[in-house]
Amino acid sequence: MSNQEMFDKLRDAIVNQNIAGTADLCKEALAAGISPIDII
Repeated sequence: MSNQEMFDKLRDAIVNQNIAGTADLCKEALAAGISPIDII
């Protein structure tokens, strides 16, 4: 999955107030090597 796809999924989870999903996606993004600053 590309960084942009991950950011899109994170955005959707945040907009939909999916707290558990947001946390899981953040962990997945970190594991994929995306910088925490970029995730924020």
